[in-house]
Amino acid sequence: MLILDADGVFTDGRVYYEEKGPCLLSFDIQDGHGIRMAGRAEDFRIGLITARENPILATRARELGIEEIVQGARKKIPAFEAMMARARVKSDEVAYMGDDVVDLPVLRRAGLPIAPANAVPDVKRVAALVTSASGGNGAIREVLEEILKAQGKWQGLMRRYREPTDGRS
Repeated sequence: MLILDADGVFTDGRVYYEEKGPCLLSFDIQDGHGIRMAGRAEDFRIGLITARENPILATRARELGIEEIVQGARKKIPAFEAMMARARVKSDEVAYMGDDVVDLPVLRRAGLPIAPANAVPDVKRVAALVTSASGGNGAIREVLEEILKAQGKWQGLMRRYREPTDGRS
């Protein structure tokens, strides 16, 4: 299972406010496609944990097939433990990607702690893997490719892009 922080990982960390409505967020399309691809892999789940609440984030997560999302998690450890329990996985079976000090408790519990390139130095020191891409700019895709390749699932997922199709993607 891959669990992601939202701001600075699933997004680029920028928050755009409008006078009316929720704040605007931007998402990387290649991250999104990587999440959709991973969703087709057997026994692979993705979750999101964030301290903030934003309906735009929930909408994007649903579009990508992310079923596990916890918003408003001021303390991330309880959300992390509940998510693992629902997915029936242990912490050593979970990769977690976070970018700021609020993610440190979860990063220390995850089997594979990951930091995007834009993470703060304290997070990078704890991470077993630091991506070359920044959050919201391909870091998730980079991680998903690495994990799926290590699990031997990447080639199978890529088959649909190498073989002639009937026009459907």
